[in-house]
Amino acid sequence: MNMMQAVVLETQSDNPLFSLQEKPIPVPRKGQLLVKVEVAPLNPADVMFARGRYIQEKSLPVVPGMVASGTVLASGGGVIANLMLGKRVCCTGLRNGDGPWSQYLLTNATLCLPLSKQMSFESGCNLLANPTTAWGLMEHVKRGGHRALVQNASAGELGLLIRTLAKSRKIPLINIVRSKQQTEALLNSGEKYVLDSTDLHFDDHLAELCVRLNATISFDAVAGEQSSQLLTAMPEGSELVLYGRLSDQDMKIDGLDLLAGRGQRITGFSVMRWFEGLSFIRKMLVMNSIQTFLAKHSTLNIQRRINLASLIENFSEYSSNTTKGKTLIYPQM
Repeated sequence: MNMMQAVVLETQSDNPLFSLQEKPIPVPRKGQLLVKVEVAPLNPADVMFARGRYIQEKSLPVVPGMVASGTVLASGGGVIANLMLGKRVCCTGLRNGDGPWSQYLLTNATLCLPLSKQMSFESGCNLLANPTTAWGLMEHVKRGGHRALVQNASAGELGLLIRTLAKSRKIPLINIVRSKQQTEALLNSGEKYVLDSTDLHFDDHLAELCVRLNATISFDAVAGEQSSQLLTAMPEGSELVLYGRLSDQDMKIDGLDLLAGRGQRITGFSVMRWFEGLSFIRKMLVMNSIQTFLAKHSTLNIQRRINLASLIENFSEYSSNTTKGKTLIYPQM
């Protein structure tokens, strides 16, 4: 049993070319682990990578996917790696290596964190993506002393996590969605401030709320024209944190007016860079906090469960309508 099945991305494009291949099961070196992948999510970042539009680049062909959950089967040696042997973990692949859309994953021991007894493989497969992103962004709010914030793409899974965290920390949050249906859904869920970006008076309503609540930071997952709308609406000296490009457009702003004239700031956030910059002890503490929080505030909504072959055959369908729930991949099926 020295071979495994894996999805291989051959070409990045609007219609990416995948193949299902038999590949040798990798052997871990010192400090590395071999993980039997149980569940991997299909996230918007995975779709962007497959289409060649993600911030992280890798040489092709490559096994895609970014995060997963599974069981550590082998250690290449080293204190941390040996401690992980046999553990149920959430993990991410090597920065320049294959991802987890395969039956087995080779990764560094420092990129694997144990799952708590209460956390299933399904609940834990995405921990190093959306939950950690939400946690890292909210830590940025805390460090900056911001008292209210704005986020777009509020109807998605990550938006729900940020909404839940903000509510638990009693931080006023202005939510931006892109339809009347999403507006009604968020208002019915208990959100107080929800704006539809397609509304004719969206800019005026956003500016009024930002000033009234003193919202001095925004999380921008959309980019394009909405970056300028956010910066213009917030008080002078506010900060925009760019972490996505769901509009598939580059940020469009008047730098002289907004940055020089109004003293606005733009920063970027990459969850993997943020997480990799933490010490291993800090990673453990953050992950324990996230798992404890999710045990009380579950946000998992599964739309479908698929295997590797189905992922290739139906990628176009599965990569759309992500707000309806998560698509989970089971490589062992």
